[in-house]
Amino acid sequence: MNLEILKKNIVIIPVIIAILSGTVASVRYVLNLTNTINSSKQELVDLKRDLAVERDRINKAKGDISNINGTINMSREIIEMMGQQLSDLSWDVKDLTR
Repeated sequence: MNLEILKKNIVIIPVIIAILSGTVASVRYVLNLTNTINSSKQELVDLKRDLAVERDRINKAKGDISNINGTINMSREIIEMMGQQLSDLSWDVKDLTR
């Protein structure tokens, strides 16, 4: 009788060990996958934050560029006005010398 139980257990024991090994491997895989997903979520949050910061910097740079272009245009207009005034003064000087 003990011999028959031993024969049955010899066949069942490797099957049970294989099932337990597969279960442990599956649980370990799921835990590693969960950790990977959580770290990827954190990286996404960090990237979104960095993207928002860089967008703000780009918008600020665009505003600065607009201010610089306005200053350049104003400077050109002032130079043109001063050039015209200088031309008028040179004509006045010529008129006085006649």
